[in-house]
Amino acid sequence: MTQFNTTIDHTYIDQENARALDISQTHLEEALQLARKNFLIATEARYDMGIADSLLVQAQVNYYYANYETALMQLGKALAVYESTKKNIKRSRALHIMGITFRQIGDFSSAIDAFSKALIAARAVPDPLSEIRAINGLASIYGNSHQHGVALNYLQEALMIAQQGKFIAQEATILGNLCYEYNALGHREMALKYGLD
Repeated sequence: MTQFNTTIDHTYIDQENARALDISQTHLEEALQLARKNFLIATEARYDMGIADSLLVQAQVNYYYANYETALMQLGKALAVYESTKKNIKRSRALHIMGITFRQIGDFSSAIDAFSKALIAARAVPDPLSEIRAINGLASIYGNSHQHGVALNYLQEALMIAQQGKFIAQEATILGNLCYEYNALGHREMALKYGLD
C-alpha cells in the first residue's frame, strides 16, 4: 500500500471534492464517479472531512437519481463529521439536501426539521445564500401544506436577504414563489405585482 503525504492528500482530496460538488447538478455521472474515487482516497488517508465531503456529493447526485434512501444514509454520515467539526456551511448544505429529500418522499415533518437546522447553521456562519435556500425550503413545505400565509412570511424574509445581498437569481426565484403563493390565496393583484417584478 502506498503511503501518502497527509497534507498534500488532504489538499488534493478537498480540491477534487470541490470539483465534484461544482458539477454535481449538471454532470451527474461524472460527479458521482469522482466522489466515489475521492471517498476511497480519503478513506485510505483516514481523512474524515474528505470522506464526508465525498458523501455529500454522492448524496446530492443520489437525490437527483431518486435514490432517496441512499442519499439520506450518506447525508447522515456526512452530518456526523460536520457536526463534530462545527463546519456550519457544510452542515447547512447537507441539511438542505436532507430537507429536499424528505420533502420529495413526503416526510414533511422531517423536512421542516432539516430546513430549520439548515437555517440555524447558515445563520451561525453567516451565509446568506444558504439562509435563502433553507428559508425557501421551509416556504415550499408550508405552501404545499396549504399554509400559504406562513409560506409568504418565509418568502418575504428570503426576499429581503436576497435584495440586501444583491442575489439576483435567488431574488427572481423568490418573486416567482411569491407570485404562486399569492395566487393560491386568491390575491391576484399581489400575485401579478410579484410576477411582474
